[in-house]
Amino acid sequence: MANYYKTLGLSHKATLPQIKKAYRKMAWLYHPDVSDDPDAQEKFVEVNEAYEWLLNYKTGKLYHEPQKKYKTPARPVKTQEEWRRKQRHEARERAKKHAQMKYREFKKTNYYKNEMALEVIGDNLMFYSLLLFCLAPAIMGIATGNFFGFVLSIIFGALGKPVWQGALKEDSNIRLSLLFSTTFRILNTKVFKVLVMVAFNVLVFCKVVMHTLVSLQISFVLLLVSVVFGYARYSGIVKNNAYTRSLYAYAVCPAVYQMFFVINFMFTANPTIETYRYRLLTSKTYTGHSNQLSIDDLPILRLKDDVYDEYLGIRFLWKPDQMRYGRFVEYHFAEGPLGLRVVQSYKIIQ
Repeated sequence: MANYYKTLGLSHKATLPQIKKAYRKMAWLYHPDVSDDPDAQEKFVEVNEAYEWLLNYKTGKLYHEPQKKYKTPARPVKTQEEWRRKQRHEARERAKKHAQMKYREFKKTNYYKNEMALEVIGDNLMFYSLLLFCLAPAIMGIATGNFFGFVLSIIFGALGKPVWQGALKEDSNIRLSLLFSTTFRILNTKVFKVLVMVAFNVLVFCKVVMHTLVSLQISFVLLLVSVVFGYARYSGIVKNNAYTRSLYAYAVCPAVYQMFFVINFMFTANPTIETYRYRLLTSKTYTGHSNQLSIDDLPILRLKDDVYDEYLGIRFLWKPDQMRYGRFVEYHFAEGPLGLRVVQSYKIIQ
């Protein structure tokens, strides 16, 4: 493993982003299509061999040839000796095939793009953001006749010199076509899909579960139980598949649990309106230097006579300006088919 770090010019403490960055640099340096080194092909093969092992060492992933992507196998390769015995030959043959390509064609392969996607997006966003900062003040200066905009453009342009230099390099990632294809690749990954499902679960919890007349402590604890159940249930079946565990723990099981609240929320009847006078809860803090009391308003209502005091979900409203100057809150309740009342909407009355 020490030789693999040395091959990429890294120390043993190198992080995964540093490994990917070093690989990208070394692959460009030794690819036979762009290198004048007589030993370029062998060095390119060694660089790819080192990169594949270090990626496996850091993440447990191996390149899966039929699916053209990195994935975690059911039985991970844990030692360098085992990897050399089972995977080294495949890695070297793959590198030899890539060495015969044109460098631009190599950069378009799934092998290269799968692990460089975030770098490509980061490089492009930095470049186009800098371009916007340089052009916008100049355009505004022309429109208003103010030369100060040109001064700002020059300043931003000078500060962005390293970005301009990187964009002019032969191996630059700065291309709109590459940005769009890479973004689509990320949007199509399993990890992104899980994150979308997790975000959807969070939205459902905030918009539906919290607006159901169930104690927030109970509903939140049950949500945590569904997460633990999903993780524990599936970790026993596929111990080394982190994606599947995450899918069931953070997406599937919480969604199943919250489905009952969604059904209760969607098929309601017997709407009623209740209006209550309220005041805002406040937090009191003392500044460290002057020891003066500071009182801040919180987006939590305290209703008259402490009505619904146990249901924080329906009293936690995020309309700071309206709440600060309002006097009454009007709740629109309805009865769900599961016997739980829900708040379908509300408004602050000044």
